[in-house]
Amino acid sequence: MQILVADESRAVRAITRSALERTRPGADTIGDAEAGDQLVSWIHMRPAGPAVVIADWDLPGLDGTDLMCRLEELRVVDEVGVLFCVNRNQVPLAEAAVARGALGYMVRPFGDDELLAKLESFSVHESSARSAPPSDVLREIVTSVRARQELPSLLSLPSRVISELF
Repeated sequence: MQILVADESRAVRAITRSALERTRPGADTIGDAEAGDQLVSWIHMRPAGPAVVIADWDLPGLDGTDLMCRLEELRVVDEVGVLFCVNRNQVPLAEAAVARGALGYMVRPFGDDELLAKLESFSVHESSARSAPPSDVLREIVTSVRARQELPSLLSLPSRVISELF
């Protein structure tokens, strides 16, 4: 999995990287960013595949609300899981971000176990989403000659959109 640790503090990035390397040795490609523009560049340039951003809510140049807006604009909310690091006062904001598609949040200070549990929940969600069989309704629509004649625009939609409809 690709992970980006986004925090303006070099120490926080180093501590988080160290925790990831201790708890998930060799399992991840880990990058870091100290400002919002670096985070957005990483999102644009990352290779395909599951990705997680562990981001400070108040990242310079891009707070949590703005980050969720950018992910929505780029239509990658489902591809990039965002795990916010917040203080207690920011919990309502983080909960709103989760409602918009963020992976979750952790209240500082948090431990390695909490970080690992959040990442594992994302990994399980991603692997189950990739291995889920198509629904019977979708299979019927795709294989039905009549459906192809009556619903040609539906069949041209991306499979992710079709799965959300059914």
